[in-house]
Amino acid sequence: MSVAVLIALTAPATAEEAARDVATERMLRERDARIQQLEARLERLESRLGAIEGSGVLAVSPPGQRAASSSDRLGPPPERSITDDAARPGGLDVDLAAAERALERTLSNEGSLLLPTGKADVTPFVTYEYGDRSLVRDIVSLGGDAVVDTIRVRRDEITSGVTARLGLPYDAQIEATVPVVVAREDARRSLPITVQNDRLVGDDTGFGLGNVRVGVAKTLLRENGFLPDVIGRVTYSTASGTTSDNGVNLSSNSPEIGGSLTLLKRQDPLAFSLSAGYRHAFENDDVKPGSSIDLSAGAFLATSPSTALSLALSTSFQSEAEFDGTQLPGTKSRQAVASFGVSSVLHRNVLVNFNVGVGLTDDSPDFSATLSLPVRFGVW
Repeated sequence: MSVAVLIALTAPATAEEAARDVATERMLRERDARIQQLEARLERLESRLGAIEGSGVLAVSPPGQRAASSSDRLGPPPERSITDDAARPGGLDVDLAAAERALERTLSNEGSLLLPTGKADVTPFVTYEYGDRSLVRDIVSLGGDAVVDTIRVRRDEITSGVTARLGLPYDAQIEATVPVVVAREDARRSLPITVQNDRLVGDDTGFGLGNVRVGVAKTLLRENGFLPDVIGRVTYSTASGTTSDNGVNLSSNSPEIGGSLTLLKRQDPLAFSLSAGYRHAFENDDVKPGSSIDLSAGAFLATSPSTALSLALSTSFQSEAEFDGTQLPGTKSRQAVASFGVSSVLHRNVLVNFNVGVGLTDDSPDFSATLSLPVRFGVW
């Protein structure tokens, strides 16, 4: 009797354990099959990577050996160079860590990004501009009729100099530019009623120091989500330059102060910038140049670790100048320039930037080209 009762009591437990055993065995079989599938996929991937390694394109760790991550390193990674490029004829020995910052250095050169604290950029530059403008020289009376005497000026201008920038604590930066200007003007006047339609007025070349500019900039807001970087900048242009030489105008003889805000939004490998500024000129010798509003928008693309492209549109609206408090008609101007640039890392601390611009209005230079060579180094 007791044996029958014991069998009756233990039978359900034995059946339940048997069901659990069957389920566990099925799960183990499914796990083993999944492991086999993953191992097969891993073997195929190792085979493909081994073929790439054999071609010399990519170095692959041996099977079963995990590549060391950044957290496994005991110190900073050693500096590396693009030795393959250096080995080729005409190749350059470029530090990879610097090459990866080509886009950032381009943005710094354009003023859309500030330098890190203790870093400095010294940038020699040269700019060529060509413009062809017709200006009203006078209104004369000939035979009782009023005739507009216009002057056509063809101007070639080369501006060279150095721009220096230094990164300061608290996301700030100081900057200064010292330019030298060489300009050649071919001025001709046109009187339609005369037999000789174009008469030479002047073909002269002027040379002198341009106005020195200084400024300070600060990052007011860091990019966060949809919010962009915001940089505020204040600049002051002195009247230290040569006003004219051989009758050729070179620099304004009025000091000028300006302020601007620049927005920068990153969407790697793209970056977009938008800038708006205002410049106010002070009166000097009873002459006060017009104030101006400046707007610009640009897009930057990192096409490779060491190369970046840029496309920008800049406009400037200048009000009429004044003489002894009286506005001078015809001195108002509207300029618009479309520009395209390319930057490339030449060496670990050297970037080369080339930019061309095309004028879109009559008041703008017809053509411009700028070559600059920012050199970066640590100050502290």
